Amino acid sequence: MNQKSKDPYVDYWEKVAEKPMMVLSLIFAVIIVLPSADSLSPHIKTWLGHLDLAIWIIFAIDYFGKLFISSHRRRFFRTHLFELAIVVLPFARPLRLLRLVPLVGYFLRLTQQRLAGRILQFAVLAAVLIVVSSSLIMYEIERHAPHPNIKTLADAFWWSIASVTTVGYGDVYPTTGAGRSVAALVLVSGIVIVGIVTASIAATFIRSDEVEQDAVDMKALMRKLNLLEEKLDAFAKKSENRLDSEGEN
Repeated sequence: MNQKSKDPYVDYWEKVAEKPMMVLSLIFAVIIVLPSADSLSPHIKTWLGHLDLAIWIIFAIDYFGKLFISSHRRRFFRTHLFELAIVVLPFARPLRLLRLVPLVGYFLRLTQQRLAGRILQFAVLAAVLIVVSSSLIMYEIERHAPHPNIKTLADAFWWSIASVTTVGYGDVYPTTGAGRSVAALVLVSGIVIVGIVTASIAATFIRSDEVEQDAVDMKALMRKLNLLEEKLDAFAKKSENRLDSEGEN
């Protein structure tokens, strides 16, 4: 999966663990902030905390396992900084949101490599992750504001979906400086994703037209080849008849 490593053992490990790690990345992104929701019971928060720890342990095993079997450990260290950041960032509550930053990069790298050449699918996956992560971050930031406009996770998800799709109803919006900074990043990401999707759809129609035109050109070429073949056959027959006539004379 990671062509930079050129390590067959690491490549095989990553190929086998690719899909499970992508699923765990999505789950991990949700449970980082979800336990902060006031509507959750203490029992559910405790259960999510255990799940958070279990997934973190899996990430740690994945990283250190690949580091151990790698025959180029220094290069592995330099090219797997996202995974290292996920592992080393502490569980301290004020820093929990920082774990989303390398996680987003790690997941996008996985999806980009997995969906190489399928830009539309990659854009959709990127949009889903941006919506989930930005909603959780925005909720955690805005719910502590003096006069919050985003009060629930549902508000945060609605704001994120409207922003990523560039609709921007304006009924829900951040009121803090940190929230507006996050909003700016989400808006830019939304414009990029919409542009990618639009360009991908346009490219699909263009390729379809090109294929259709190629088919028409191919038919015309085949007709010309058939006509040329008929003329060659006629010329060959005439030459053969002429030779036969000359032979008889």
